[in-house]
Amino acid sequence: MTQKLLASFNEAGYLDQAGQALNFVCGAIAAYDAAAGHDPLRSLDVERVYSAVELLAERRDLEVSPFVASWHPAVDVWDRPRLPSFWDKRFAQALAKPGFDTARDEVVALIRSATGQGTGDVYRGLADRMVQQLKQLVAIPPGQTAYLGPLLEMARDKRVDVTTLNYDLAVEQEGAARGIDVSTGIESWTSHRSWDGPEKGVRLLKLHGSIDWRAATSEAQLGHIAREAIAVARIDDHGAPQVVFGKRGKLKGGGPFRSMLSEFEQRLAGALTLISIGYAYRDDHVNHIIEQWLAADHRRGIVVIDPSWSSGGGRGSGPDYRDGLKARLNPDWLPEGQERPPNRMTYLEMGAGDGLQHLLGSDTGPAEQSPPIP
Repeated sequence: MTQKLLASFNEAGYLDQAGQALNFVCGAIAAYDAAAGHDPLRSLDVERVYSAVELLAERRDLEVSPFVASWHPAVDVWDRPRLPSFWDKRFAQALAKPGFDTARDEVVALIRSATGQGTGDVYRGLADRMVQQLKQLVAIPPGQTAYLGPLLEMARDKRVDVTTLNYDLAVEQEGAARGIDVSTGIESWTSHRSWDGPEKGVRLLKLHGSIDWRAATSEAQLGHIAREAIAVARIDDHGAPQVVFGKRGKLKGGGPFRSMLSEFEQRLAGALTLISIGYAYRDDHVNHIIEQWLAADHRRGIVVIDPSWSSGGGRGSGPDYRDGLKARLNPDWLPEGQERPPNRMTYLEMGAGDGLQHLLGSDTGPAEQSPPIP
């Protein structure tokens, strides 16, 4: 996704300050990883880039700032106030005026644009634009979600609980195409802070938000505090999507996100099998819930569908955590005389469509054994 994001900024013909700052951030992260011997392209995760942009925007106010003597010189280069338009004309006019105050101000503006410290405004604006770009970057054209067919068909005559970390509308689109009810529960949360859903169909929890969610605030009565609300909007409107983006904001306090985590934990408690599709295991708050769910009942297990399992899925804590979890659930070494317990983690090294069809059967018929989906 990072490559698509870069292309959206660089293909505009005119690269503004925010685009130049994004190129610098991505280049610096890639160079840092390459110097450590890592693949700089694979490790250029878009959420890591966004987190870096957020930190650079607030670099003067971070707890560690008193201990940083200097930042990379280019951090300020792309964040300095730009020289005002028609500066030369303004300066000439200032020289023609009596007194030196106006001319002095123009000289100060020139010096600041060349050597001054950045304010963080460019990086703050870049962060906002990156979130806006999500609406286009993760949008899925109609007709490209048929691989979800086995999952949706399982929900035709019963309720199926699905939890996703994705922002896109893939499940909603495929449900609409098949005439199967898909409810995120966000309207229910907005009205009475619960996650009600249909008796038949998909109850979809979107832990990190959705590209069609927008912040809304109910009107506050005198002496009361306005109630947070989420409105569902067209993805092509100009509002900022309500999403959890970047590595630093996964446990943000506002909005429905903490409530959804609690609901996910409750729904998971009613299942014996978790089907994990494409999850990289890089979200500590989600990993913790899964780990405690596994710890509560030795009969519980995970089926992982991931075509890149053997390759490790990239750099970072995700592959390390996943491999460690597998080692605990499927131990290779046993004390002498101890009977080997059943493996509790199974992986299918295939894409989502093939994996769902393997587990749940085709669009028109169930598999012989269909594990429940929390």
